[in-house]
Amino acid sequence: MALEIIELDTEPVGNPATGYIYRWADSVSGLPKAKDSAGTVYNFEGPAGAMGATGPQGPAGPAGSGFVIDWAEAVGESLNETTTFDSYLQKNITINATGNYEILFSWQWSCNDAAQDCIVQAIIDGTTYELQREEPKDAAGAGTSGTDQRLARSLSIVHNFASTGIKSFDLQFAGSTAGDSAALYRGFFRVGILT
Repeated sequence: MALEIIELDTEPVGNPATGYIYRWADSVSGLPKAKDSAGTVYNFEGPAGAMGATGPQGPAGPAGSGFVIDWAEAVGESLNETTTFDSYLQKNITINATGNYEILFSWQWSCNDAAQDCIVQAIIDGTTYELQREEPKDAAGAGTSGTDQRLARSLSIVHNFASTGIKSFDLQFAGSTAGDSAALYRGFFRVGILT
């Protein structure tokens, strides 16, 4: 004789008629249960099996282009009234793979002499890159730097690291004439893998 299954949303209160089986999901485990006309409840759950062995780790994939590995930020104002470069933002970063990296620099700058330059450079692992040499528009004004202007600038450098290890990054600035007030504000850089 074939049995007919009656699906229920919750555990039944009574027993089904002869020839029928109630089936529902356990309210705690969610596993199926059944009840026959004699009132016997059947659990369809067994003990959990042992976990299998862990397989070998696959090879590391290549880093994608533009993958940022680190960054640094400075938000305060720094004033330099000499022609000697001052460090504004420095950080040592561990480079784990050789190849080309993009270093994106951004900063705000001002200078209180419209006839002289604000000069910004970056030294990356001993290599110097001039990022900016520019005369400001405003010669004088309010503010601790002798002007109220804040000019924004950003520039990317592609640098090849032929070796791995800890590398230094240094954003520096100076004025082209002693006594002028060159200033940097809100400096930032990030380092990303290109190859």
